Amino acid sequence: MINMYSLRLNEDKIPYLCKEREVAYDGSCRMQTPQAIVDLVNRCFDLKHLAEEHVIMIGLDARKNIIGLFDTSHGSLASAECSPNNVMKRALLCSAATIILAHNHPSGDAEPSHDDIVVCENIKEAGKLIGIKLDDFIVIGGDEYYSFFEEKLF
Repeated sequence: MINMYSLRLNEDKIPYLCKEREVAYDGSCRMQTPQAIVDLVNRCFDLKHLAEEHVIMIGLDARKNIIGLFDTSHGSLASAECSPNNVMKRALLCSAATIILAHNHPSGDAEPSHDDIVVCENIKEAGKLIGIKLDDFIVIGGDEYYSFFEEKLF
């Protein structure tokens, strides 16, 4: 089982994780390939069919086991704001050692935009400051994907 979380505020306005649901996953909970990540986020969030952009964060422990899935931002047809603050807050709250981000392009074009590259770099740098590694940034467009890790952009 893999847990999907949302971020809530308690009565003192302090953020905490709220488990939304569990997802049965018949594969290994260890994400070893970009294709496995794409399969997981499409199964859980149906990214390739969404009409608006979403950014999904996968939190991983030190052994690369999934410890949480988060829909970190939801945007429009052509953009979704993805701030390092939103991503790292969730990573810290679930005690992630590393993270993977997956982002959809409703156009069906998996080629990363200039904004995708800038966002990836900003999140990677923020993670370095607090000790959380960004393992991959994957853009999903229809049945295609673009992995920054596979393309050796890390």
